Amino acid sequence: MFLFADITNGYELVKLTSGVLPLTLISFSGTQQNNTDVLHWKTANEVNTSHFVLQQSADSKNFTTAATIMAAGNSVEKEYSYRQASSPGAAGYYRLQMFDKDGLFSYSSIIKVDHKNIATVTAYYNASTKQIIIKNALALACNWQLVSLNGAVISKGNSADISITVPVWAAAAGTYFLYCKTSTFNKSVKITVY
Repeated sequence: MFLFADITNGYELVKLTSGVLPLTLISFSGTQQNNTDVLHWKTANEVNTSHFVLQQSADSKNFTTAATIMAAGNSVEKEYSYRQASSPGAAGYYRLQMFDKDGLFSYSSIIKVDHKNIATVTAYYNASTKQIIIKNALALACNWQLVSLNGAVISKGNSADISITVPVWAAAAGTYFLYCKTSTFNKSVKITVY
């Protein structure tokens, strides 16, 4: 039996229909913390529960398997969690597929983990080395440009490294903008060189 419920933002309270599976899903929730999606769910009255398949989707319609988590099997009340790297603008929808040992399964409601706070690219000026350091947390292909206030391109490059260094020892002291463009977003950072 397939259950359908509206998408919620991060939390959904669900009780499975009696007789579908020998468990009750008390809650299923997700949050984004430090570039990681953290999924939690709580069950009650598990009897011969086999496993959970955590599924994710970019559009809430087409799901793929993110992980398979073994169930306790038999328990009065049990909490589970799973962590994985967040992706900007994608894969923020999740649902659980819950299996018993006879192969029967059911789905939880769909939840959405908000990815707007993913720190994908940050940058800062290191005065001692006269370099701008770009931290590219998800190692996305980043086309970057360092531009002066008058619009002149000072330096540019392309890298998918987690840490990118931009030497600015020849640049005049002042304010610059660092632009980074990836396949999923554009980011700009204001930087002062001194």
